[in-house]
Amino acid sequence: MKQTARNWIIQEKIGLISKKDLVQLADDYIANHDELPDWIMEIAINGSLDRIEELDLILNPIRDSDCILIATQMLALFESGKLDIYQIAAACYRIYLALEWGSMALNHFIWISDELELIEQGVKPREGYEENLKDELSKIINL
Repeated sequence: MKQTARNWIIQEKIGLISKKDLVQLADDYIANHDELPDWIMEIAINGSLDRIEELDLILNPIRDSDCILIATQMLALFESGKLDIYQIAAACYRIYLALEWGSMALNHFIWISDELELIEQGVKPREGYEENLKDELSKIINL
């Protein structure tokens, strides 16, 4: 369960879900389970996750394995039409700022974010961007 909660926290950090959505996910978990870890209550009350192993993203930075899950979710949300290229690029920007240098996913997230910025500035054409975005997300998924 901790890995699932970690994924929720990362999604909230990069803007794929809101703080309200994060709290609702924790509330739903609480409503459906009799035994609860203490940290799920912290998520539900929007409390501090400092020093909670795996949930504190400062002590336990985002890893490539996290990026694989996030990229999978991004691709599914994009293909379903729930997120557009601007929302995906913004989330990619936020995650690459949170990643440590040397992460295998870093350059892919940078490309998605920066390429859209170049398109918006008129430096590059938009043609083919959506397919390239999907390709970059797929590269992260296949790390």
